[in-house]
Amino acid sequence: MPSELPLPSPTEASTSPPQYTTEQPIPLSNPDPECDPPKFISTNLPPELWLEIFRYATYVPRSRGIAHGDPFAPERLPNFAWGVNTPILSNRTKCVLVRVCSEWRRLATELLYEHLVITSIRRAKLIIRTLQQTGALPTQGSNKRSSSSMEGTDADTTQSGDSSEGTSKIVPVGHGQWVRHLEVRPCTRNSNNSIPFLNLTAYILVLCPNLQSLSGAWTDNVPKGFLAVIAKYHGATLQGLQWEQTVQAYSKEIATPASTVLSPTFLSSFQRLRVLDLRTLANLAIPNFNFLDDDVPSSPPPTGDKDKPKSKITLPYLTHLRLPITSVLIQYASTLHLPSLHSLTLDASQAVTLPHRSVASLPYELYAPLYTFLQAHGPHIATLELVPFKSSLNKPSPFPLSPAVFLQSDTCPNLETLIFDCRERPIVSPSAYDTLGPSSQHKLPAVSSSADPFTQPLPASYLANMMRVPLGEDKQVMNAPHLRLRKIGIRGLEIDKLYPINPSFSQNHLRALIGARTSGLLPRLEKVQSIGFLVDASADVFARDIFIWWTERFEDVGIDLVDGEGVVWMYEEESKGGKQKQKQKGQGEKVEKGDSFRNEATGETLETGQEKQAIEVKAVEPSCDTAKSEDLSSQDEKDVVQSSSSAEVASTDPSHDKEGTSMAEEQSEEPPSSSYSVVMVARDCPIYVHKTDPKELRSKCHRESLPLRYTLRSDPNHLISLVLTQFP
Repeated sequence: MPSELPLPSPTEASTSPPQYTTEQPIPLSNPDPECDPPKFISTNLPPELWLEIFRYATYVPRSRGIAHGDPFAPERLPNFAWGVNTPILSNRTKCVLVRVCSEWRRLATELLYEHLVITSIRRAKLIIRTLQQTGALPTQGSNKRSSSSMEGTDADTTQSGDSSEGTSKIVPVGHGQWVRHLEVRPCTRNSNNSIPFLNLTAYILVLCPNLQSLSGAWTDNVPKGFLAVIAKYHGATLQGLQWEQTVQAYSKEIATPASTVLSPTFLSSFQRLRVLDLRTLANLAIPNFNFLDDDVPSSPPPTGDKDKPKSKITLPYLTHLRLPITSVLIQYASTLHLPSLHSLTLDASQAVTLPHRSVASLPYELYAPLYTFLQAHGPHIATLELVPFKSSLNKPSPFPLSPAVFLQSDTCPNLETLIFDCRERPIVSPSAYDTLGPSSQHKLPAVSSSADPFTQPLPASYLANMMRVPLGEDKQVMNAPHLRLRKIGIRGLEIDKLYPINPSFSQNHLRALIGARTSGLLPRLEKVQSIGFLVDASADVFARDIFIWWTERFEDVGIDLVDGEGVVWMYEEESKGGKQKQKQKGQGEKVEKGDSFRNEATGETLETGQEKQAIEVKAVEPSCDTAKSEDLSSQDEKDVVQSSSSAEVASTDPSHDKEGTSMAEEQSEEPPSSSYSVVMVARDCPIYVHKTDPKELRSKCHRESLPLRYTLRSDPNHLISLVLTQFP
């Protein structure tokens, strides 16, 4: 046998596959670039970008803090992709994110703990167990750390306490380091501010060293020890404080200055506080701190420096303050020293009248504390929001406060943004709407941009006398131009309240703003937004036309009227001839001042003192069937179109004059059951009427014999036929 194996021939060597060892990589021949995997996989993205993506997918308003968002931010129509998350859906998404992979778990874990809600004792125990398992237990001892807690770095633990005593507490962090907003809302019977519940809540506060916002709702009095824990562990870091406490939580026996949230000892410890929300705090939360009067003064206090109340509490970084419309709390807020304040919210939603006081007595009790507050903090306020009284009825608020109170030259001269509800008082009286205009005798002189609003301050009694005006009396409250106001937001607007032929308190505000801009009272006003009302979300088929009609009125005076979506609604630009023709058809024939107009249907001659439009109103007999009434309306529309076309032919062809005359005579001879009348409306009033007008619904409820359904149609003769139909 040969000692060596025969070597393969050159042909065999070329055809046999090459042999590679495991140490050599196998090369890929001619890789397809379209089939290659992406070069940048998910791990190559920076962690900050992934965290922002996770926050966007799980965003819930006010989850990381109590600060409100921008009310002028554009709202979007809710759909499956862009709908607002609920807390349940957000937590479900967060739980899915942490189970994808270890890298995502490390990034998304903090999202699970940034907002904690304590509702019961059982939930508090579960939170404590989770926070303890992820961090070391708190220990009491010297500044040296124990061997069990020495494994972490300096950033993993936080020491707090009095350094003069030589002892400190090792505060465990773990997952507690991610908590930014802690919300305490006891909902069970055994957790209504009971001692065990408060002890567990205090222990959770110790486990959250980086807490930024605290929201508490209490039904009983909070002991001093619990307040001491909050001030000790979070006095230097807390940025937002929301405190809700009912009247039952206070009594004269236990309500001492040291046991209330507004005491100088407790509130002054939060030197980095930026948001303070006291909208649902009872009046009994303010005991006698020896610098507040027990009784509300009947007249504004003197403005001298010696007589001003001395400030006892200073919050240097506070920017947002929210107060209820109660005289006691407003008087208390006037004693605070708030150098950085620029946003104020006055809330009347929780206002409750006492048994011996009436609703109308609120302005008489409120004007003096409010005047004192505005004298102290008014020049710093740049954003103001007025929240009305909660009511299921869409009617004027029982606690009206005119926004013009804050537009005086000596109250809020630097106010730039104003937000109020349409149920509040208008800034000018409704009787002044017609007189405010370019040719009005009440027009104020033009104000230069360099004018100083403090040159001629108003007397101290002006605001008091203005707020003493009875609620039903019309009075123009703005006395001088406001040079800083640029944006106004109106809440509560609805499309059925914006029809110009149906006056409402919502329209009073819009007309008042137009008149104030025309007369020079608001020379810098640029934008008016209907907050919460989206034109595209309205089911009314005429919503766009009605809103565009108001938009054009504001555009004439240089103001942008936008809806909640931030859209300025206008008609599309078409050919000039077609657009002008369409406008003339919609607006009708213009009647000059002093001319006469003859209605061919009734034969009446109308003398017009202003630019107005004659409308023919035709009543239709009621029908017992709704479908029949609709058929009647459609049949009447056909008759109107036929009569309109015949009128056109008669106007162009002289041979049809006799025919047109006979037709007009036949139309004038109607049965006695039909009635004709002429209604004078504004020339530029849109020819749309809502079919569910509140006035009609009220007439239906009171069984009045008034028409309940009507539509408007126009013919080429610029006459608008109003067809009325009654419900069965």
